[in-house]
Amino acid sequence: MRVITLLFIVAITCTACKKDQAEIAEFNKNCSCAKEVTAEFMMEELTYPGINVRYTETDTIHKEKNVRFTPIEKNAVYTWYMGTEILTDSVVQKYFDESLAGGNLPITLVVKKPPNKICLPNDDGYDSITKYLHVSNLPIWNSPDAIVGPIEGNFRVKSEHLPDSFDINIDITYIPPKAYFNITNYDGMGSSCIQQARPTDRNYRQMWGFDGVSTSQCDAMKGDVHVKMDGMVEMNFEFFHHPDYPGYAKRQYLGRKI
Repeated sequence: MRVITLLFIVAITCTACKKDQAEIAEFNKNCSCAKEVTAEFMMEELTYPGINVRYTETDTIHKEKNVRFTPIEKNAVYTWYMGTEILTDSVVQKYFDESLAGGNLPITLVVKKPPNKICLPNDDGYDSITKYLHVSNLPIWNSPDAIVGPIEGNFRVKSEHLPDSFDINIDITYIPPKAYFNITNYDGMGSSCIQQARPTDRNYRQMWGFDGVSTSQCDAMKGDVHVKMDGMVEMNFEFFHHPDYPGYAKRQYLGRKI
């Protein structure tokens, strides 16, 4: 009888332990994804207002442009400090006129939110961060040359359609009243588009085009060039009447400036 009683007690104890562990696991099941409250935010330059407004994440912008500031933390209390302005919207959009050109402007965000004390007992639910936005003196529309920023220059890129990397040159020229998006070796096989394509939208780190080209000019090329904040470049192009394709050929190039 003693043996049976002892086994019964052990069985109950083990069952109770297993139940407690299951409850704890359920209680903390989302802690692996828990993060402390953060004031991190994203700065995005906007192309000029229009039907298709485009956004580019950046730390530098062209003068006379709008910037959208978006916090990473959701459903919190936000306080933005921008110069003499104090704003409390979650997402803020601000215009930076020519008088600010050449300046490094501090942008501060303070975030308050009830912390997750279960998973993060040391989190006080408060964070602040200051980033600097540089308003450049660009673009400069000299004729015949123009200076628009990092999307101009020589780039070494790689694409799946060729076994080796190749170089592309991009240069913006200005022949009043039009600017031209000149690209040398845009297909990696020697094709160039000079004084024919025009940029349709632009930000400091990204430019889209190419308005004005036809099937007899630059293969009706269109696409964008994006020089990211980490220095890497991504180009997305489409060409018509490509020798290997009956319609549009899509190309993505990844690389860096050289």
